[in-house]
Amino acid sequence: MIVADDGVIDIRNVTKTYATRDGQCITAVRNLHARIEPGQFVFLLGPSGCGKSTVLNMLAGFEKPTDGEILLSGTPIGGPDSRRTVVFQDVQGSLFPWMTVQENVEFGLKMAGTQRRTRQARANALLSLVGLQAFSSRMPFELSGGMRQRVQIARGLAIDPQILLMDEPFGALDAQTRALLQSELERIWQETKKTIIFVTHDILECVRLADRIIVFSRGPNARVLRDICVPNARPRNPMSGAFSDLTEEIDLLLHTPGTSARLERALNNS
Repeated sequence: MIVADDGVIDIRNVTKTYATRDGQCITAVRNLHARIEPGQFVFLLGPSGCGKSTVLNMLAGFEKPTDGEILLSGTPIGGPDSRRTVVFQDVQGSLFPWMTVQENVEFGLKMAGTQRRTRQARANALLSLVGLQAFSSRMPFELSGGMRQRVQIARGLAIDPQILLMDEPFGALDAQTRALLQSELERIWQETKKTIIFVTHDILECVRLADRIIVFSRGPNARVLRDICVPNARPRNPMSGAFSDLTEEIDLLLHTPGTSARLERALNNS
């Protein structure tokens, strides 16, 4: 039986508060609402400390909201499961260094008890998808940072999750590798039709790739400034007027002095 909202993420009035060592409470995000449909490519954008990674961790099930709830397919997220997988920024420590590329990609399938022949075939297909089939027998230390990040993506897709959560996965890479992997990720998304939720502070990255950009105010106590649907056709030309206009609009939104304070007052008075 197919549930009507299968794969839908529903974030309902979520607030996340942390206790500090000196007994103070810091609110990372407050009263967050969002509904993400299956297959969307959504970016969480904002400055450092605005709660983007906190939201991603709650979506992954690593943390729980202090208030509110996050539903996946109508059911509250209670912890990590195979419906969601995370690609981290740390390309050095994210792969098992004692395993080959092939073994890293197969790892989740092996833990799930998938037969060897089946998991090998799945890993081969995914390594072909990310352009690394010729490197299947290599060890992680033999790969560049960009190649290791591709292995991470292939490993994340191996268990066939509904949702791929990406926490600034290209942030530590050089500009040329970053641009290459942005193109690769867009192609993979178009081929797999997975929901992707991507954390970044890079406006150009958002405008180039996103269906939708959720813009956060500065933290702590961050809220959503805007939820922007990106209408621009793909592939997107960074030199086009539409691309430049949206980039400038978001940049102004993030860097206009007092934006967060005005938002806070407006929400408190509403």
